[in-house]
Amino acid sequence: MSQANPSVNISLNQLVPTGEKFSLCELSTGQVGLIVEVNEPDQEQADRLKALGLCVGRRIELLKAGNPMILRVLGSRIGLAHRLAKRITVDACHQAQCCE
Repeated sequence: MSQANPSVNISLNQLVPTGEKFSLCELSTGQVGLIVEVNEPDQEQADRLKALGLCVGRRIELLKAGNPMILRVLGSRIGLAHRLAKRITVDACHQAQCCE
């Protein structure tokens, strides 16, 4: 059995914020972000986002851009409309440096 390439199999726990904050709809396909703000004034919509796992402190990955965009959240794939995604601020993440 061959070993997996560690540069390909990156755990979301190995990713660290970069300090670059922008709207979730600005993530690139395959990019991972940390949610830093959810600015949804409609409480029903805010509760729905939270139920989907889209809350402050959550790491997400953009699987497919578009409307709806497809995200990986807590190991699940969800579709999210652009109008909701633009209300979520994320901090882009990059792979942490490995220490031996």
